[in-house]
Amino acid sequence: EEILQHLPSNKIYKEFKSDVSEVDNNFNCYKFDSEETKCKFNCSNLCKKVARNLKKVPEVDKLWNYNQRCLHYKYWVYEEIKKLLEENSAEGVVKDVITEFLNLQSSLRVDYRILNCTYNLDKKTLKELNDKKDEKYLYDYFTNYENIKSKDFCISVEKDKYKNYLNAIKVLYNKKKNECCENNILKCPNYFLNCENEFDPSNLLSKIESTGVGNCNELENFKETKTSEEKLESSDFKPDFLDQILFTNCHITNESRQLPCRFIRASAMTRRNQSEVGRSEQGNADSLSLENKKFESSIKSEALFQHKKIRKIVGFEDQEIKNILSLLKKGTDVDIRWKLGKDGTLHCPAEKPEKDASGLC
Repeated sequence: EEILQHLPSNKIYKEFKSDVSEVDNNFNCYKFDSEETKCKFNCSNLCKKVARNLKKVPEVDKLWNYNQRCLHYKYWVYEEIKKLLEENSAEGVVKDVITEFLNLQSSLRVDYRILNCTYNLDKKTLKELNDKKDEKYLYDYFTNYENIKSKDFCISVEKDKYKNYLNAIKVLYNKKKNECCENNILKCPNYFLNCENEFDPSNLLSKIESTGVGNCNELENFKETKTSEEKLESSDFKPDFLDQILFTNCHITNESRQLPCRFIRASAMTRRNQSEVGRSEQGNADSLSLENKKFESSIKSEALFQHKKIRKIVGFEDQEIKNILSLLKKGTDVDIRWKLGKDGTLHCPAEKPEKDASGLC
């Protein structure tokens, strides 16, 4: 906790832990006040915080993207549930408490329509909660690594505390790496662990002790020894090939009847920073990059061109394209729902393909 206070993650955890005066949602926490629930008041308070915090996860944050805020939220929940229970708590009590918080999550998902930020406790045991707590410590280490490796951070927490922290992380890091990594390949699904060696806390410990003095000044010029990787850039492929691969940002809901989509050629996409992979803002889509905005004004004609090109390859007639053109001239949204089947042919999974006036089905 003392180390965390000096890290950027502390800001969001502090926000999550703040008191709640009222809960602005349709679900309330009265179930946690019942006689059947063992933790009563503390569980009820945590319930209110969980309800408030999940609702705030999609909010725009200058420091953290949606995926990072979600992971902070989930690991915060695991740690807080663990705090409600004693190490000698009966299995039945542990299971009941965890079950109530899983039920809470199910209600909140429906209420807030936030479906892609859920905490998971399948085993409903203390061991599982302790494992999640260890994962949280590692997540905080990886997420704040740029700060942790700095000389200034080492000085701010004092050298001995810094070394103790790294030694504790080293134990967790080596354990998790042995479980989840094989030949630098990650085997554990949906886990943030990086299997390369550049984040190994042993590197920082070795640097501090490199001169025998053992002070924070040794970190001033610290450089990670990164594992070499072959970069796959757009230049490795012919532009004509990349032009036939399209990216889209369709927003699909259960009520969708039309899917007006933007299409962007793969040749125009640049390699994204790894920390940005997996971002999917729920209800608050990120603003388009400047490069993508250039496509905005001509997006319909570009989509039509690419659609025509692909359909020609698979043998569809130009008459169907003329049907689309006539619809576009009338300002009608085109319901583009076709998919490429295993046999290489296009098919349309629309609910009523026989009524597809655009000729796509």
